[in-house]
Parts: sequence; structure tokens; C-alpha cells
Amino acid sequence: MPDDRPKIEPLLRAEGDAGRGEGPFETGAHRTARRPQAPVRILVIDDDEADRLVIARALRKVRPGIQIVEATTAAEGLDRLDEAAPDLVLLDLRMPGVDGFSVLKSAKTGAERADVPVVVLSTSSNPDDVRRAYRLNANAYVQKPSTLDEYERLARRLVDFWVETAVRL
Repeated sequence: MPDDRPKIEPLLRAEGDAGRGEGPFETGAHRTARRPQAPVRILVIDDDEADRLVIARALRKVRPGIQIVEATTAAEGLDRLDEAAPDLVLLDLRMPGVDGFSVLKSAKTGAERADVPVVVLSTSSNPDDVRRAYRLNANAYVQKPSTLDEYERLARRLVDFWVETAVRL
């Protein structure tokens, strides 16, 4: 499948940072169950700025008021996981230095982290990567979309299932 992702970047540049709007997030070492009226918080760990921007924009479009916390490295992602107490983590595997597999190993350890669903978003369709991610307790593995419409459809499915449908502790 050809990579159409470069088609997205001019659209993002044309809009600048409009729609990025990072909201505040609570801090604390202990994750508690969300009340229905509490804002949904999603942690996006990806070194690619265009990917972070487009998934954040798509998530905000399908769920206004959603809080997006971003991390550009694996180490920053693990710090944000502890600080932000997200409802969902979207994780890229291929990052410079420490990769997403290392994040998966650490993300599912400890009582505060164990129940946070982690969805891998990767350009890789390599069966070895998929198997390895699931062995490290990824909750889902999804190939990154190549168009804005596909990102919006993915965002809707992620929110519908992980935020609206799945029963959480």
C-alpha cells in the first residue's frame, strides 16, 4: 500500500496550529475511575508532529472537550502516563532512541498503569511487530491511516469503543 501520508502535511501546514489547543490535565500518582461528566483524556505518544496533530484534531472533532496530552519520546510518554492519568494511550512503535515496545513493557506495570488501555498506531504491518505488541499487552494494534477522513473514522471508532463502550475499572 503506498504511503499517502505526505498528502496530509500540506493541509496541516495550511491550518497551522489551529485546533491543537492542549487542555490542562490533572496530575497525581493514583488513577481513579472517571465520573461520566469528567473530561476524557488521551495520551498520544508519537515522535511525528504531523501524526500527533492530525490524530488530536480528529479526536477533538468526534469528541469536543476531549483532552489530548502529547509526548514526543518514549521517556516523555512514560512520564505523562504517570502525570496525566489518561483514559487511553495511543502509541507509535517506531521512535528514535527508546521505542514503543519499551513503552509497552513499562506501561503495563504497576497498579496505576495496568488498567490503562494502550492502542498501538503504527505504519508497520509486519506480523512480528503485531505479535510482539500483543505479547507486551497492547490492547489493540492499528495501522496508521493515510488520509484525514481515515483518521476521523479511526478516532470515532477509538472513542466509541474505548471511551463509550468498554467497561473500565
